[in-house]
Amino acid sequence: MKIFNQDKTIELDVNMIDYEKGYLKSDKIFIAHYDAIKAKTAESIAKELKAQGHICNLRVDGNWYVQTKVYANGGIEENEIFPIEAKAAYDEYEDIQIYVPYTDEELEEQKLNRLRQQREPLLAAFDKWEKAVLRGREKDDETVMMWYRDLLDLEEIAFKRVPPRIQYFISR
Repeated sequence: MKIFNQDKTIELDVNMIDYEKGYLKSDKIFIAHYDAIKAKTAESIAKELKAQGHICNLRVDGNWYVQTKVYANGGIEENEIFPIEAKAAYDEYEDIQIYVPYTDEELEEQKLNRLRQQREPLLAAFDKWEKAVLRGREKDDETVMMWYRDLLDLEEIAFKRVPPRIQYFISR
């Protein structure tokens, strides 16, 4: 299936798509318009062909035929004239996909969601550390508390600089 930009003006190569910065959406693109066709009987078509100088005959089987070739020996070749059925006008469309870039707000929300997922094990480790402090097994540490506030605010620095005492509780 073809992939286009949002304006449907440029076809994109699948290698040009960055799924972290956008997504694909199903859509359609206009191909062609077909006008309505009026119904015509074989007889009316034969009359039009006669007006153009063709030889048309109505046979005993009730069908109209037009002469297409006359041979030197007097033989003739004929084709049957078929009626034309009416058709309504219609447009032809092709199914495509549109690459829609995420807005800055959507990208920021995705980033925050990733950080929230990364935060879960760190919060669990902090809870273990805090319980150890309450039980007297660990010392209260202002550095850990400052880190914890940054973690709650989803500050990126909190994910890069995890205090050693919290690292100890991550795998426990």
